[in-house]
This record gives sequence, C-alpha cells and structure tokens, in this order.
Amino acid sequence: MNLLRCDITVYPFPHGIDFSHRARVDDWIAKLRRAGEVFAQAGRRLCYHNHNLEFRKLDAKVILDLIYEGTTRTALQAELDTYWIQYGGGNIPAWCRKLDGRLPIIHLKDYQTTAENTPLWCEIGAGVLDFKGIVAAAEAAGCEWFVVEQDTCPGDPVDSLAASFQYIREHLAA
Repeated sequence: MNLLRCDITVYPFPHGIDFSHRARVDDWIAKLRRAGEVFAQAGRRLCYHNHNLEFRKLDAKVILDLIYEGTTRTALQAELDTYWIQYGGGNIPAWCRKLDGRLPIIHLKDYQTTAENTPLWCEIGAGVLDFKGIVAAAEAAGCEWFVVEQDTCPGDPVDSLAASFQYIREHLAA
C-alpha cells in the first residue's frame, strides 16, 4: 500500500561511495539497479539525484553515464539537478535529451559566480542558466515535475522563492 500516494523515490546522495575505484562503483550501481527493480515491481520509480561529483571520469567515462548505462530505464530514472550539472561541467539540455523517457523530475537551481570566482546558488533567472532551453529539453524528455530548489539564499528564503516564481511566471509559463 502506498500511504503517501507518491510513486517517485529519490536516492539523494552516494554517501560513502569511493568514486575512484571502478569495482566499488560497479557494485554500487548493481545495488541501485536491484533496488530500482524492486520499486518497479511495486509500480514505483526510483530516481537518482546527481551532484557534481558524478561528472568526474572513471576509466575515461563520466560516472553519471556509468550509472545510467549500468541500469535500465525501468530500474533507475533521473532527478537531474541543473546547478550541479553546470558546476560539474555538464550540458543540462544534453543530459535531458540523453535521459529521454527517464526524467520524471528535475531540480531547477540557478548558478552564478561571485566576483571572487566562487559558485553561488541564486534565484531562478538571477544566474547564467538558460532555463527556456532547459525546460524545453526536459519537457521533450517527458519530465513531469519541475522543482525549484535553492540550497542557500542571500536573505529571506520566501523572498528568494518569490523571485524565482516571478521569473518562471514571466519567462517560462506557457
């Protein structure tokens, strides 16, 4: 029984996984695949939430590619995070296209750098990300949920949420 009536569960962070050893990564991916198969058998979806560390290469392959190549679209889907893809050096629309049919949810977070060249979370529309292109690519990939997330805010979080909402309403809403 699904008491919460939620069909998506997200694996949020690969704590304790040593991404410098291929055998350990492969073992972890196999565990993700098995867990996702259990979710699928129950009519639920398991998604993986990326951060920047999955954009490191292992044996000349981007780790996030290894994760999705080592699982099936039924066993593991994606909850892409726009900020972390940018921070990791990835191309957000390209990742949406790569995960076509496997992207039910995306975290929209904007990205900018300070004068000291430090990355900074910011409100949607206040950074450098092309959200029109991102949203179009995510929609084309079958994305169902667009979640605004901002890890830290420059002031009151409600003000940051309002600024993101205003940008979305003015620039992204159909």
